[in-house]
Amino acid sequence: MRKYGWLCAVLFAGAIAGCGSSNGGGGGGGTEDSATPTDAADSATPTDTARTDSATPTDTARPDSAADAGASRAGAACTMPDPMGGMDPACGDELVCVNSQSTPFCTQTCENNASQAMERAQCGGTGSTCLTQGDAPNDNSLCTAACRTAGTTAATGACRAGFVCTGWWFTHAGGTPDSTGCFGFCSADSQCATGERCNTRTGDCGATGVDMTRLPDGSPCNPMMTVTVPGSTTPQNVQCRGICFRTDDDRTHGICGSLLNIRASTMCADDPDAVVPRAPQGTDNLGICIFRNCTTNSDCRSPHICRFPQDGTDIITDADPLCDYPTAQQRTGIVGDGGAPTDASTPTDASTPTDAPRTDAATDASTGTDGGSAG
Repeated sequence: MRKYGWLCAVLFAGAIAGCGSSNGGGGGGGTEDSATPTDAADSATPTDTARTDSATPTDTARPDSAADAGASRAGAACTMPDPMGGMDPACGDELVCVNSQSTPFCTQTCENNASQAMERAQCGGTGSTCLTQGDAPNDNSLCTAACRTAGTTAATGACRAGFVCTGWWFTHAGGTPDSTGCFGFCSADSQCATGERCNTRTGDCGATGVDMTRLPDGSPCNPMMTVTVPGSTTPQNVQCRGICFRTDDDRTHGICGSLLNIRASTMCADDPDAVVPRAPQGTDNLGICIFRNCTTNSDCRSPHICRFPQDGTDIITDADPLCDYPTAQQRTGIVGDGGAPTDASTPTDASTPTDAPRTDAATDASTGTDGGSAG
């Protein structure tokens, strides 16, 4: 796991933990593109293949059977959502109906607990869990249906359509997922309310889908470049087809990335040979398509260079090189036919710009997610 210690450190929990707060669900909606990173020391192993069935299950399955006495209604579909939580017959007496990134579901706020029994007690009983994004004191917890990442049907612990089985791995220190629950995440328009479109890069249902005129995953972006889009009062970064993730202490350094339910698809949408989904194999179905694999600087978009991941100042040479910003330890990246990074003080000029705009391009119409209110 030390090999991938860099991954969580450059993925910003706030970019997702803020998703959907405008939807009243505490987690489905817009993107905080300039959020601060987690302090994770270790991270999950990236995967570019279909999930295995060896995932460690939670101790409960989804409560979809009426015959399951004492089953919680957490995560069940409802039709009377309210930003503050609406009373709905589908939710019973203990839970309320709120919007998610996809369709409304039954939930309530809860407190993260190491004991699943304690979490079920908060969330209405069998088949529920308290799903937590982020770590204290900035965590965000809601009651959801418990799930199993290897589940293929409701009986085996799969989430219903329009939801992803996740423990929000990259929002937690060490990249260790919380006990998995079903979080609203669409993969198709059919999983949204009538008239809404699914932004398949963020899992949000909204007025529009993916804007393909924007920058593809793996491209450099500037998280500080925001505009106010029609219908929203919150400035948004709109450079990327997905989300502009900030990647280091420089607030102008970002990389375009998209979220992916790897139960629905194991291939990233933009250049799948170079960009592969990353997730902790077997324990979380929410993947991220962000880093471009490379051999030399010519594979990257300027100002990115082809370099090895870093854990602090340690260069991880046993990991595959990726397109990312230069560091003090890797100023010029990998040139020519590849090899170890250099520490030359002269910045590289080997990276050939593409038709994608540079992150410092002067424009107020650059294009990131508008799928909701991290996409």
